[in-house]
Amino acid sequence: MKDAPGTRDYDWWLIAILAAICALGVVEIYSATHASNLAGMHIKRSVATLRLSIMFILSRIDYHLILDQALILYVVCLAALAAVLVLGGSRFVLNAGFISSDKTFQVSELAKLIIIIALARFFAEVRSDQLDLRDLLKAGMLVGVPLA
Repeated sequence: MKDAPGTRDYDWWLIAILAAICALGVVEIYSATHASNLAGMHIKRSVATLRLSIMFILSRIDYHLILDQALILYVVCLAALAAVLVLGGSRFVLNAGFISSDKTFQVSELAKLIIIIALARFFAEVRSDQLDLRDLLKAGMLVGVPLA
């Protein structure tokens, strides 16, 4: 099992170009809006650019660590979705200004990612060349329970 990716595994020219484009975008937004009622829009773009740093940090995590926690994540996902159902239906959102620009975060968005992780773990454990009907039904249950 390979650990986190090394520094040679990244395309540094691509990352540098991406950082330059993001910085140029922030400067252009500032110059276009600094004397208008849209002043401050460059700060929102800067926060979006910081998310790229978070993406880079997350790419350093070994995905096996996440797959090992798939069952726990799935149970937490189900509990969070049940809490949404009890507390307020589809209108219930979490206050998370650091995640999205409208300062809310829907639990269902995180549930989608956790379902993908759970399915990846399930199919990694099947270890057969052909899936039978029982395997497909189990996978359907993994998706169907949070969907319901």
